[in-house]
Amino acid sequence: HNNNAIFETFLDYRNTIADRVAENNPYSIGRVYDSTSGRTFPFGYGPTSQEVLIPAFIAAYTGKDPKTIALSAFPKIPLPNFNLTYNGLTKLALIKKYFTRVMLQSGYNAQYTIGSYTKNINFMSDDKGIPTGVDMSDNFVGSHLFESVVISEKFSPLIKIDVETLNNLQFSVGIVKSRTMALSFYNIQVTETSQRDLSFGFGYIFKDVAFNVISGGSRRNIKSDINLKAGLSIRSNITVLRNVILQTSTPSSGSTITSINLGADYKLSELFTVRLFYDQVMTKPAVTTLFYNSNTQGGLSLKFTFR
Repeated sequence: HNNNAIFETFLDYRNTIADRVAENNPYSIGRVYDSTSGRTFPFGYGPTSQEVLIPAFIAAYTGKDPKTIALSAFPKIPLPNFNLTYNGLTKLALIKKYFTRVMLQSGYNAQYTIGSYTKNINFMSDDKGIPTGVDMSDNFVGSHLFESVVISEKFSPLIKIDVETLNNLQFSVGIVKSRTMALSFYNIQVTETSQRDLSFGFGYIFKDVAFNVISGGSRRNIKSDINLKAGLSIRSNITVLRNVILQTSTPSSGSTITSINLGADYKLSELFTVRLFYDQVMTKPAVTTLFYNSNTQGGLSLKFTFR
């Protein structure tokens, strides 16, 4: 979904939620015009009321219906989580003819977190517990004060395909997507951080590659595999500050990071491995206050293993 559109939806949902909350409070009489949004809200449940913003925020950013969502900051049903892995395609004759491994993966993790909250010492109510007192913004004072509420979700991965052919060719491609939305009541602002990661992997094994080396005045034959690996990843992230009162959105940070990794390993013995490598990381900022930069390294590494 377009994040700008979701924020607009969140602002729209405030009216529906405000009307629902006001129906439960007989002391909410009449409506008040809000000049910033150009809309009217029930008295005591304006556009910055916590009792209005929290259900509207949850409904908009989780795709729920504002007419039926619970009007509480403490949802009874947790957000879903799953992790799926399937590697049964190689049982098919056509796939088995060319591949030794075909693995599909998908995973999703979601969390809803309340930053912190305390009992409101200014809370006033009738004998039924219905709020009666209002604050300086003419919003009914709720029983609790909330610092923030946060919704985070991550497809890790959204989809990943990992295959290996009969001739030792390996290939993988994966997509990871995540986002975090935090509604803060210090400045009545939504901070959205989103990230996308596209990665490609390639590998090939040259079997039993032999070399003649001279060690201690004698010639010795070494035979081992050359393991080639290459990787490319493109990761983009951006943080947007969305002011609920002014209804503005401002990008604050973000970048697109492209990484290239090349390497070749060869075991001279069980304890000694030689590796050639090349790594490059290029960072392109999403805001004009930062600069493009690139880091490159490469060379030869020797790895000794002690037993």
